[in-house]
Amino acid sequence: MQWNGAGINHLRNILTLTMNLHDQFDNLDLWFERVPGMANMYDVGAPNDELKTGLPSHITFSMSTQFPLPDPELLALHAAAARITHLSGAVEYLEFMEYQDSQELYPMFLTGSDFTEAVVRHLERIAVNCSRVPIFE
Repeated sequence: MQWNGAGINHLRNILTLTMNLHDQFDNLDLWFERVPGMANMYDVGAPNDELKTGLPSHITFSMSTQFPLPDPELLALHAAAARITHLSGAVEYLEFMEYQDSQELYPMFLTGSDFTEAVVRHLERIAVNCSRVPIFE
């Protein structure tokens, strides 16, 4: 199955989580690593123990409906991306960029031309950062 295009909406690409866990998963602060030899069992991963507080050390996905379980390859890809992002220090950079953006774009006092200038600076920064990223086809 291809996971781009129409495949992105396939049910094996769906994982239902609480809002807090979903945020952690989206921010690469939570991942699941398959336990070798154990069907549908995954270790719960996070960059530090604090983020795993209250979570089990491992989970087992099971089918209680006719819907398929999350795809193990996609979970492995997400786990690899999360680990690499944290080990490389990219998370700190991304958090810094998000902080800069929030300080620049969202203050309540920005109106009119000040807001427009902040948006333009933000778009220019994105354009510069995007031009440094190699594009593979």
